[in-house]
Amino acid sequence: MTNKFVVAYIGSINGMASWCWEAAHALHELGEEVLLVCAKDIKIPDQPAVEVLRFEPPPRATPSNVLLRKVHSAQSLLDQRPSHLLYELDTYLRGQATTPTAYFLNAPNFQDSRVQAPQYVVGWAYPTSFLAYVVKLGKYSKDGWKLTNTTLMTLFFLMGVYRKDWRGYRNATAVLAVSHRLGKELAAQGVNTHVVHPGTAFNTTELIPSHPPIKLLITSLDLEDRNRKRVPWMLEALKLLPKDNWTLTLVGQASNSFKTWVHTIGLPATFTGYLPRNQVQAIMKEHDVFLFGSCLDDWGYVLVEAMCQGLCVLAPNLSPFDEIVGDVECLYVFDSQEDFRRKLLGILTSDIGKNRYSALRRSEQLFSRQEFAKNLIEVFAKTHTLSTPKNS
Repeated sequence: MTNKFVVAYIGSINGMASWCWEAAHALHELGEEVLLVCAKDIKIPDQPAVEVLRFEPPPRATPSNVLLRKVHSAQSLLDQRPSHLLYELDTYLRGQATTPTAYFLNAPNFQDSRVQAPQYVVGWAYPTSFLAYVVKLGKYSKDGWKLTNTTLMTLFFLMGVYRKDWRGYRNATAVLAVSHRLGKELAAQGVNTHVVHPGTAFNTTELIPSHPPIKLLITSLDLEDRNRKRVPWMLEALKLLPKDNWTLTLVGQASNSFKTWVHTIGLPATFTGYLPRNQVQAIMKEHDVFLFGSCLDDWGYVLVEAMCQGLCVLAPNLSPFDEIVGDVECLYVFDSQEDFRRKLLGILTSDIGKNRYSALRRSEQLFSRQEFAKNLIEVFAKTHTLSTPKNS
């Protein structure tokens, strides 16, 4: 029998997928046997250094009758049972003579008390109250909360997600909280919590020296996202900034009309279009300052990636971004374009090389793969002897 740490589950390309990718590679670089589990059709960013298992659990049966299917669907919204993925995966692995040393799971609903191996689930900010779920989804919506059939169904869905998350948190061997603030809230409610900052690949080469003009960078899957990533909000703020000593690179999808608008307001911007994650990390090394406007990211992986590539980061003074950046001079008052410009101007007129080096050193200490893997193993060492699964 082969013993391996199993990291699961990459079902799409987002921050949660990045967590799995980085956790698997971090453990591998520490010398551990690792298996990374992905959906069969997912496109992973580049050639993995770890063993990858393409796995899809068999679908759960649903009633053939249309009315019964709708009732079944409504019931499932409030269903507190875990996803059947981990149980099916564990059964498959043991049938293939692989004994999971422990599971590292990027979603609480994967935790399954039928599985005997230790199970560590990521705690993303901010799931500590049902109200927080509601407020967060309301911010995602273009129109906020309005009393419609869709809103009511969404509330039922949120209640189901909330119940499943908390079942997973309470029954996991331990929760890996991504920030100290979240860790304190979970621990205060009786959850076995350890703070483990997600890590990423660290730039081991020399920083490319900064020369005028200063190179600013913004990345987003959708550059026109006004509610979550707020790229247009940042661009509106930039149009009033003197433009004699900086350039801007925009990475992500954008319509022709959006590109025309950016040039119309006079920004010295270059568009690259969509780039996969490994290419974004490569292009980061050529820039000096990363601009971030999101109000809803659970962690902010792109901030960590930028700092690990040697960029100074400007972000809203919100949790967990404040914990990532660490420098008050690089945190602006959320929703204040004036403060955004003032803080950016301070960065542009300061010793940019020193700021970049400070960000790189902070990322090495807190967010490198080496630190990530060390913290994962420390949590495992502290908790696996007490890992008898709890009853759901």
